[in-house]
Amino acid sequence: MVSNSYKIISLVDLCGHEKYLKTTINGLTGLSPDFGCVVVGANMGLQKMTK
Repeated sequence: MVSNSYKIISLVDLCGHEKYLKTTINGLTGLSPDFGCVVVGANMGLQKMTK
């Protein structure tokens, strides 16, 4: 499967807690992703960190 692939997709899960903001920023800048996805819990809604 890999030898026939033209693109490789990497999924990275970063922490979303305010306590780990530095770790999240380091992960984002170190990996230089082309795209990002923010997942918001339906029971919590937008929080301070999301904004």
